[in-house]
Amino acid sequence: MAKPSENSRAVLVANPKARLFDQVREVMRFHHYSLRTEKAYRQWMRRFLVFHRRPTPGPSEEGNGKGGWRHPNEMGGPEVVEFLTHLAVAASTQNQALNLVES
Repeated sequence: MAKPSENSRAVLVANPKARLFDQVREVMRFHHYSLRTEKAYRQWMRRFLVFHRRPTPGPSEEGNGKGGWRHPNEMGGPEVVEFLTHLAVAASTQNQALNLVES
């Protein structure tokens, strides 16, 4: 019989052919996350992906015409740091504005 600690390390490899959010949902359900937690994680993922969405270059701009969504496989630590820095700066700016209003 397996020890409980061994069961907590169970790993599920999501279907690689499924869409990203479906893969996340599959893994989160496997690990018995609550539906509210799953929803919150999906919202943060969406915000991260929207933040790093490539603008489509205009006709006068140089580029290979590639714009739109970047897959998380193309991103790494620097993108996470950039996103978290953006969130921290935005929160700091909001706090400053709130302090000015309250003064």
